[in-house]
Amino acid sequence: MKKNRQLTTTWMAKEMLLVFKVRPHWLAKEIAQTIKQAYKIIVSDDLAYKTKYKAHKLLHRLMKDHYNKSYLELGDGSGIAIISDEHQAIFNVVSTVLPQAEHRHCARHVYAHWKKKGFSGDEMKLAFWTIAKAYNMTDFTEALS
Repeated sequence: MKKNRQLTTTWMAKEMLLVFKVRPHWLAKEIAQTIKQAYKIIVSDDLAYKTKYKAHKLLHRLMKDHYNKSYLELGDGSGIAIISDEHQAIFNVVSTVLPQAEHRHCARHVYAHWKKKGFSGDEMKLAFWTIAKAYNMTDFTEALS
């Protein structure tokens, strides 16, 4: 094995991108060993570290592009339901960015608030979750009675 002076961090980052997704905290020494075993190329720890940095930049760019695309496809929020906890800031942002979206609260947070108001006990808990998990009107109506 010998050093390859034409080897670039961009090429190595692209080749190992799937591994970096799974192991974002991969050590430079382990990266160098993996490249040595897989491609029969000696890579310094410094070059492996730079490869790791490049891979992280690629991953973040891919994620940013994905979320930007997803955001653009949402339009004004028509036909979309956003489920969140009870933070007012989230509600304000959703109503500003997606004015037509329906905003719902997370059942776990609703139950926690309900429990604080005195509706506690195993029977009430069972009733709440039976109603919350009903996925059609028949089950919902049956759970209410």
